[in-house]
Amino acid sequence: KRTPTVPLVTMQITNPVPQKISGHNRYYLNTLYGFSFSWFSSVNIGIEDIGELRYSIASYNLTSSTDVPDVIQWKSAISPTIDFTNINLEDNKIYYFWVEAVNKADTNFKRRKSIEFKIDTTPPPLPQPPTSNLDHSSINKFNSAPQNYLVAWAPVVDQESGILNYELQKRLDTSPLWISISTVIAPSQTSQQVNDSENGIIYYYRVRAQNYTGSWGAFSNASLSVYLSLPEDPVSKISSYPNPFDSRFKSTTITYILKNDYEVTLRIFDVLGTLVKTLHYAKTENPGGVLGVNNAIWDGTNDSGQKVAQGMYILTIEVKAEDRTIKKNWKIGVIH
Repeated sequence: KRTPTVPLVTMQITNPVPQKISGHNRYYLNTLYGFSFSWFSSVNIGIEDIGELRYSIASYNLTSSTDVPDVIQWKSAISPTIDFTNINLEDNKIYYFWVEAVNKADTNFKRRKSIEFKIDTTPPPLPQPPTSNLDHSSINKFNSAPQNYLVAWAPVVDQESGILNYELQKRLDTSPLWISISTVIAPSQTSQQVNDSENGIIYYYRVRAQNYTGSWGAFSNASLSVYLSLPEDPVSKISSYPNPFDSRFKSTTITYILKNDYEVTLRIFDVLGTLVKTLHYAKTENPGGVLGVNNAIWDGTNDSGQKVAQGMYILTIEVKAEDRTIKKNWKIGVIH
C-alpha cells in the first residue's frame, strides 16, 4: 500500500457541525481571516508514513481526480494541528478547503480531500418579541388560567447561512436577571410550551437566533407580561437597582408591579423629610402606570436638575387604585 488514506479533517471553528445541502456537507465561518484544523492520514503504519500535508483554499470544487483546484497558495505542514491564518476571504462567498496527504517514501502517491465552507460574518436578524396564547382578559375576570401555555415567535431568516438554533429566556417579576429556558430549539420550532409557571408571578420572555456559523444575534425586546393570576396587592414587589448607586456615573431603576393600570406618583424625600424629586405617571403610561412590571429611572437629581447629596433617601410610591389610594415606602442610597 502506497496511497495515503483520505485525510480525516476536523474543523476547529465556532460551529464544527456542517449543514447538509443536496447530499453534501457545508461548513460556515464567521471570520474572513482564517481558521484552525486538525488532520489524520496514514499509509501502512500511521501518520508517520505521511511526509507532509499540503493545504490551501480554492474558489471552485473539482469534478474529476485530474482537475487542479485554483488554489490561492499551497502550504505545507507536518503538525497534526494547524492554524491556517493570515488569509483574506470575502463575505457571503463559498470556498473549498483542500488538503493533500503525501506519502513520505514516495511523493508521487498522495490523496486529496476538499471541504466546502461559506463565509458569513453577520449575525442573524433581530427577532420580533415573543407572544403567548393566554387570554388575559379572562384571567382578569376569573383570576385563574391554565397551568401551561405556549410562548411563540415569528421565524427568523438568515439569508447567508440559515438558522441553527433559537434561545428562549424568561424573566420573573421585577428581577433584572434573564434565565435561559433552552439554547437548542430547532429552527423548525417557533414555539415552546411552558409548564412551570406559578400563580401570582409575572413573566417576560425574549428570544434570539443562532446561525450556522455559531454566531448569536441580539435578543428580541421583551414580550408583554404573561401571568397565570394577578398579584393580590395593587402595588407589590417594590425594589431598586443598583442600591446604593453612584449618581455621578449611573442611574437607579425603581421597579414595582401593578395589579392593573393605575395612576402612579413617585416622591423621593431626604432623611429630613424634604421632597427632592417627583415622578408622575398617568394611568396606562408605559412604563410607570401599566399592569405588570414597571421600571422608573431616577438619575440622582432633584426637581431642579441638580445632583442630590450622598445619603439615604425615602421613596414613597402612591398608587390610585379603584377604590382607594395606596402608599408604600422604599429606601434608596446615594453614594459619591
